[in-house]
Amino acid sequence: MDKIKSIWVLLSDDATLCCNEPKRLASAKKDFMSLELLTKIAERVVKQSWNCTIIGNATGIPKAYQTLSDKMGAIIVLPAEYKGTISNKHTTVVFELSQIGLAAKHSSASRAILRVQRSHLSELSEMVLTLLHHFPDVSIKHPEVLSYDDQDMATYKDHLFEIGRWLLSKKNSWSNYRVDCLTDGFHLDTFAECGAGIKSLAVGPTGKLHICPATVCESTSACGHIIADVELPNRHLLTREYSVPCGKCNALHCSRCVYLNKRGTFEFGVPPKNICQLANFELEVQAWFSQEAIKMDLWKQSYNIPQSPLVYDPYELVKVEETPPIVDSWRRLVRFDGHLENLQTPMMLDIIHRLQGWCQALEACAEAGYIPSIELMEQDVLDSLRRRTIEQYRDMSFQKDCPTIREIELLMCSVVLKSGNLLRNA
Repeated sequence: MDKIKSIWVLLSDDATLCCNEPKRLASAKKDFMSLELLTKIAERVVKQSWNCTIIGNATGIPKAYQTLSDKMGAIIVLPAEYKGTISNKHTTVVFELSQIGLAAKHSSASRAILRVQRSHLSELSEMVLTLLHHFPDVSIKHPEVLSYDDQDMATYKDHLFEIGRWLLSKKNSWSNYRVDCLTDGFHLDTFAECGAGIKSLAVGPTGKLHICPATVCESTSACGHIIADVELPNRHLLTREYSVPCGKCNALHCSRCVYLNKRGTFEFGVPPKNICQLANFELEVQAWFSQEAIKMDLWKQSYNIPQSPLVYDPYELVKVEETPPIVDSWRRLVRFDGHLENLQTPMMLDIIHRLQGWCQALEACAEAGYIPSIELMEQDVLDSLRRRTIEQYRDMSFQKDCPTIREIELLMCSVVLKSGNLLRNA
């Protein structure tokens, strides 16, 4: 916990969804954090000088819990359907589309989060402007961004322009407002990412640690306990430095959501195409906004427009230019339903990294003087090993004249591409 600077505390299993996580399935489980546990957390927060965010549900936060929250100087996050009175000025209210009409009821809060669904992108600017009439600070989250198509992206950009025009209409008072994806880039000198798993962690209602609030509802994602310590192997994989595209990107406002990365590509450090596309459009609107503000004499500062992020499909990074000899041995390396048409980009990356995991394990076995049999490999007992990135092992081979990891990777991609073409032409 030495590098942790902040924690999120989810008081219950039905704590409000406040980031990019999808809607939860109904569950009979209703754990609520005990006051004793929250007391221990508060003691640690104060001792470590951590920033703390308390995430409640529609029933709000019990009085004794509120006292502890005040002791920690915590930010409170509540859903729009909360019916009580918000007295803490450091409160954030989370809205879905159907709840925008509740904005006036919570105007004493300092900030709003809008979770926009794909089907409601055409209403985005209207929703954001409604919230800006009640809150000076609005953040936009995209739980369904991985399913956005080109039209969705174009719609999103159009609505960002509309929000920008509204801000410019406020003349000199435009800077009193914040819309994270539109205005944050003007004030940042470092990246705005939350540091999930590195600088910040989430605590579930039983005290289990997770890399962020979005992962709390996933039973396999726990990485320790708040009373003990973090148990997250290869934690460095969450950092920007270990992300090939993100490490060279200048989109300071991008949250670089490792949760969405993991969902989209099975790797914390590999962003799906849609994430980079979203940041690209946001930078384009930011550049337009800055130029318009300067022309209208609403902004005296100079703004160096950052280079747009590279927008790519991770699969394209391993696309072959030449076709190596095709063999069937790659089938032994993976487990899937056997239908090549279902072998999609995320699954392809999982196959590559699963192969790399075996290579890492085999190398360790060889150094110990033991070579496992094919039968042992086919039992998949090494599948649970956590892998590093394929790039670190791309030039490794088992012995002289054997293909390298990169060559095997290209071979697998070639087979998938050729099989896909055959299926499309069938």
